[in-house]
Amino acid sequence: MIDFVMTHPHMGSWLKDAVRATLEPDPFEALNDLEILNHLIRVRCEALAAGAIEGADATYRPGDGT
Repeated sequence: MIDFVMTHPHMGSWLKDAVRATLEPDPFEALNDLEILNHLIRVRCEALAAGAIEGADATYRPGDGT
């Protein structure tokens, strides 16, 4: 799966950099960093997605195609 991510042309460079960085250090350090990243990014992305959904709901008018 790592090879797939590293060779896939549509995977983000930041993801490839993160994968590359976790191949060398202590696996416990990588797991800890991954857990922190998950908490930080998940909360932000969920908030942004909720805002996008709320914004879409606010502009939706049945029958006019928007």
